[in-house]
Amino acid sequence: MSGHLLGLFQFLTLMTAVPAVLACVVFSRVPWWRSGIGRHVMSYMLVAAGTFSLSAVSSRIPRDAHNQLPMWFGVLFLAVYACYPVVMWWRLVVLIRARGWHDEPTVDAETLAAIDQVAADQGVTRAEVIRRLGSATRRTRGLRVVDEEETSQ
Repeated sequence: MSGHLLGLFQFLTLMTAVPAVLACVVFSRVPWWRSGIGRHVMSYMLVAAGTFSLSAVSSRIPRDAHNQLPMWFGVLFLAVYACYPVVMWWRLVVLIRARGWHDEPTVDAETLAAIDQVAADQGVTRAEVIRRLGSATRRTRGLRVVDEEETSQ
């Protein structure tokens, strides 16, 4: 690789490593461990930060007489990089679960009618009722309107 191209590659690697590390630091300040998505995002960012950081510093690691990186660095890099397939397959599972395989509507007609009734009773929009239901119920394939009797049990 020519010197200019190698320099550009190292610069881009560093410019990718810095925000990846900063994202981990910033995200560590929120309760990411409370949800599956949060755990996935943190895992993915840690793997990205580790991979790009190790790539960025690899040009500064002293090499042996054969221009090889030390064994410990290779093992560390391999261990971090080996996590990539895990988090990528995990991401695929998250995306499949979030969307499902079909293009069917996420709310059936009966549920939509119940949401509209609640909206009319409370004098708010359908979107407001759905927002009030919260993200926990929207994560399922359909929305569920809970009767007052069910919530008291």
